[in-house]
Amino acid sequence: MTEQFRDLVLVSVAIVARDGATKVMLKADGSGPHTGASAAGKAFTSAAMGRDTAGLAGFIASAPENAGLRDMDARMVIQGGGLPIRIGEALVGGIGVGGAPSGEIDATCATAGLTAIGAAE
Repeated sequence: MTEQFRDLVLVSVAIVARDGATKVMLKADGSGPHTGASAAGKAFTSAAMGRDTAGLAGFIASAPENAGLRDMDARMVIQGGGLPIRIGEALVGGIGVGGAPSGEIDATCATAGLTAIGAAE
């Protein structure tokens, strides 16, 4: 790999509306075959729950009675990289990123997307 692309992360990005319908899917050339589904699931989960997916994972881990959230809908992906999209106070959808080496990096990419469109996390 050349030095120019040393830090390149090949991810997929999904944007969903408030109802969970996928509106945009972008998939980097060379990204893994699972990254699109991961990104869409994270976006869906953030839109459905109105919170970031990494925080939701911690919430579930904090008490056994929260574990059922994982099984609420087959589309839910509870790993770092999903963030709600808010315009003002209104929850309008979710963004999900999948394919980076960690959920933290996925979330950083998602935050950059929110910043680019002027949406609050």
